[in-house]
Amino acid sequence: MRNLRKDIVSRSSVGSIQIHGAKTHNLRDVTVCIPKHALVGVAGVSGSGKTSLVSTLAVGAQQAVSSLFPAFVQARLNTLEPGLVDGLQGLTFTAIVGQKKFSRNARSSVSTASGIAPYLRLLFSRSGSPSAGYSPSYSPNDPRGMCMDCSGLGYVDDIDLQELIAPDRSLNEGAVRFPSFEPGTYRWKRLVCSGLFDPDVPWKELPEASRKLLLHGQGVRLERPLTGYPKHGIFDGIIPRLKASYLEKANAKTTEKEDAALRRIVKRVVCPHCHGQRINEAARASRIEGLNIAEASHLSIDECIAFIKTITDEITEAPRQAVLARLNNMRDIGLGYLSLDRPTDTLSGGEAQRLRLVSLLDAPITDATFVMDEPSSGLHPADIERLLRSLRKLRDSGNTVIIVEHNLQVLAACDHVVELGPGAGDDGGRVLFEGSPRSLTRSDTPTGKALRAGIQLNRRSRPATDVIEVTHARCNNLGDVSVSFPVGALTVVSGVAGSGKSSLASALAQQHPEVTIIDQLPLAASSRSSILTALGLESPIREAFSKISGLTTSWFSANEKGACPLCKGRGTTHVDMAFMDDVQTPCERCGGRKFNETTMAVRLPMGSLNPTIADVLDSGLNQVSELYATQDDVLTVISLLQQVGLGYLTLGRTLNTLSGGELQRIKLVQFLKEHREEQESVLVLDEITTGLHPKDVEQLIQFLRRLSERGATAIAIDHNPGLISQADYNIDLGPGAEAAGGTVVFSGTAQGLADCPESTTGKWLHKLNCSSSGVEQVP
Repeated sequence: MRNLRKDIVSRSSVGSIQIHGAKTHNLRDVTVCIPKHALVGVAGVSGSGKTSLVSTLAVGAQQAVSSLFPAFVQARLNTLEPGLVDGLQGLTFTAIVGQKKFSRNARSSVSTASGIAPYLRLLFSRSGSPSAGYSPSYSPNDPRGMCMDCSGLGYVDDIDLQELIAPDRSLNEGAVRFPSFEPGTYRWKRLVCSGLFDPDVPWKELPEASRKLLLHGQGVRLERPLTGYPKHGIFDGIIPRLKASYLEKANAKTTEKEDAALRRIVKRVVCPHCHGQRINEAARASRIEGLNIAEASHLSIDECIAFIKTITDEITEAPRQAVLARLNNMRDIGLGYLSLDRPTDTLSGGEAQRLRLVSLLDAPITDATFVMDEPSSGLHPADIERLLRSLRKLRDSGNTVIIVEHNLQVLAACDHVVELGPGAGDDGGRVLFEGSPRSLTRSDTPTGKALRAGIQLNRRSRPATDVIEVTHARCNNLGDVSVSFPVGALTVVSGVAGSGKSSLASALAQQHPEVTIIDQLPLAASSRSSILTALGLESPIREAFSKISGLTTSWFSANEKGACPLCKGRGTTHVDMAFMDDVQTPCERCGGRKFNETTMAVRLPMGSLNPTIADVLDSGLNQVSELYATQDDVLTVISLLQQVGLGYLTLGRTLNTLSGGELQRIKLVQFLKEHREEQESVLVLDEITTGLHPKDVEQLIQFLRRLSERGATAIAIDHNPGLISQADYNIDLGPGAEAAGGTVVFSGTAQGLADCPESTTGKWLHKLNCSSSGVEQVP
């Protein structure tokens, strides 16, 4: 970013935000003009530079604002990597409403994250009968309201005796299956030297009283302990020892072996005192219309709105209106199926983003810019119109709303669209279109073509030779569901959010252990793990550089000898700011390339390029195939990555920087690589189209069809109309969410689904199929 403080903020462009000469990542000297006080969509195929463009604007605006604060305050603001740009004009205060998941916090719920919790507690403190006291007396996070037995968590950790004890063994043979109680250890010696038990008798043959004392004895004074027992002569059983040393001790130091054993023997159970409600007896007894605050929080948003409306006490008017306003915003933004007590770490990225948006909808903020990445992620077409109303509400308050989006229904509703492309990576980064959605439909860009094409239904019939059955599934909101999935076909499970799709997938996996679920959860890997290492592609590259240089392969790993000595192969360094927070900056020695001088001096002959190892890792998958020309196995993996729309990624891209959709497709490729000989795999793909442009979805559909033609069974849980319309078989759940869902509304072909009047999905599929061209035809 050049001359940020002096040059980028101009008061002359009050009607627009202007980006001049953006060169961040793959952007090719991009200049665009974004109208203010409008809903602006940024479109393009995956990897075309959409996020780079929007991030350049957002980070530039945030830097301009933060530069006004003293250094002490600046160090405490979130710092993002600045973009490369010649200039920015017409900037306003800018907030990034991202899809980053909430951090793991056992006390964080939808109620606390949305700001509803304090108003709901206030409402119960004024209207609950009998009153438990002031509002803190209704909080599971306050000593005055929490259940003291579980510290307001609703669960307790307990020891699973079946995992802890081997009944056929004696103490001398290792009956207690935990490292610190193994024969020869200090704690084993205390058990044996207590003199209370015969250490050679198998556990199951010990008297019941002896087993109980061994497990649960506490503070027992020994009359005649054997030699070797501590002088105090006090005996504590196995369970009290384990709880005191590991479960109840803050920051307990454990070995890897103990960690593994704890994961095996410790089970989490509902608190037996508060029954999972997290609050104490007084708060549980205080009720409004028969519900206490925990029970009210367990209602879905739609149900909670109806409950709050039953409260008519004049003294509760202010908190009641505050709660209703936020609940209505949550319903309007497509989160009506959630409950207030839902832990925030169980929300998807899209749900987390929309929950963050809730607090902005009624905020007294104007002339600001809000940046969002695919806010429609995870939404059924029927819920999109609600989302659009919320985005328009934010716009109509005098703000600029910029969204990176692939959903055609959302793009058609924007005031202005910017499309980048034409391809991904080095083939993208150019402005293909700027203007209205109506004009976009007349263009020859990938998005314009997709808007004109509408939805085409798969009319071919694929006969099933066999089926996989789910019988009498009753988990969560499923109501005794039985359904069949055709083997060797592409099946799409659809339905509004909360209709039971994920529950059906869980039931399928439980009844059929051979099923593999490919979800968007992070891969179990370190912060240094990259696409290269995750897919096992590192050896050929390192061997090629090793062969030409005479150095060992470890010199070409940023985790071994090749690491930059200053940043240790991380590419960044932490600067100690004394009284201020540490600052992370690109490494001065390696310039963020991660490797030392010896490694960077080696170049691989490849035409006119002669790249270093860092150059190779910074290249897209589409550009490095030459390195693997003679290695068919590796070329197969690269081909799989290209087929699932990831050809634009670089080999050195770390996994913790990938989106949920990208991670999911990496996991799919990883599975196919490891099980390439298994032609009849059964895969469940949860929202596999997340982050994909319609053009990329077409490519993914062809890939999944090729898998099914080779004998694999692909089951996609998805809202994407393009995927739903091209499935071999469709299962639609509903008709509504939560209690109003959980039943099979339709099963059959896409054409049959579009003709099904009882299906919400079918109605939208019918409308989209009937729309010939033009955004005015999009519902």
